[in-house]
Amino acid sequence: MHTYDAQLTVGAPLPLPYEVALDGVEEFLSTICTTTVACVGSAR
Repeated sequence: MHTYDAQLTVGAPLPLPYEVALDGVEEFLSTICTTTVACVGSAR
């Protein structure tokens, strides 16, 4: 992902491989969606 971000910054991104994109989605979901309790009123 960081390589893609750097390429995007300079305006020449190469296609992101499917496996890398899929892994990023899985990592996002396992990090963000790991609880059923809302964070209402918590300091962030």
